[in-house]
Amino acid sequence: MKNTELKSFLKKEVFKTNRLTMRSLNRGGASLNYKISLENKSLLLKVLPLSKRARGENLLLIYQNLGMIENLASANLCAPTKSDFLLFKDYILIFMDFIEGRRMEIKDLCPHELSQIIQNEIILSRAVFQKTDFIAKPLTPQNLFENTLDRLQKIKQTSFLLFYQKRIFEILQNIFENAPQINKSPCLIHGDTGPNNFILNKQSKLFFIDFEMIRYGQLSEDLAQFLLSPLLQHSIWFFNQKKFIESVMFFNNSFDLSFNDWLYGVSIYFLRLANRRLSSPKILKSPRKAWLFYKHLQKYEKILKLLKTLY
Repeated sequence: MKNTELKSFLKKEVFKTNRLTMRSLNRGGASLNYKISLENKSLLLKVLPLSKRARGENLLLIYQNLGMIENLASANLCAPTKSDFLLFKDYILIFMDFIEGRRMEIKDLCPHELSQIIQNEIILSRAVFQKTDFIAKPLTPQNLFENTLDRLQKIKQTSFLLFYQKRIFEILQNIFENAPQINKSPCLIHGDTGPNNFILNKQSKLFFIDFEMIRYGQLSEDLAQFLLSPLLQHSIWFFNQKKFIESVMFFNNSFDLSFNDWLYGVSIYFLRLANRRLSSPKILKSPRKAWLFYKHLQKYEKILKLLKTLY
């Protein structure tokens, strides 16, 4: 698909104006994202291939239901696709609010932003959708471990990851064996709370974006990913223990989270990370990415020790 063709279609068929600019943003999973600027507003356009129609329909259902949740700081579907998506050639077009701001960073892990995370998580966890068949079921350590193990065992002899295979297996087995059983009822969670899915506007208001991974699960899964993604991924050698401890304690003041709750969330985070990384062709072909992945998994033991000091 050519951007010029898409832009022409938007001008002539959708918004019927020449006063429109289109800027490509980061690629999000299976979709291409664009900022559409009109005279009086800006929209986010998600473009998915028609082969992903089922995914597009699920995404519409998610955002239609999110739009009915009061006080949740997130993007909503907007005109011209309030109840349906548009088709352009072999693609699906979905329009949402565009939130002006910047992506969240490690420096933003302070009480003001953490309080907004708490508020949004509480609202989301209590939300009731009219239909739930399109929402993913809870992940379990066992399923994640089995899928990850299957991918680990299929590593080819030519992969750079083969050098770390045995040690990675030992770490993953340790994570799985330490993962506790949680008897709490699952609730709605965002499902992908990495720093890229939070936007801070100029008024320091924090918005949740990209709800494609929304599912049922434990609150600690969202909170653990929220803390570990920025604190681990941006530096292999340095891990801000103080930030982690302060943030855990801050969350504990609002939620009744036990050691097992946090350990469960941390376990899901590392097993999901391994599952995603082992499915990426890049990590199998790059010695640096293979090494970084291994070093990242090694941080599990440090996180475990820090949690034990808090309880």
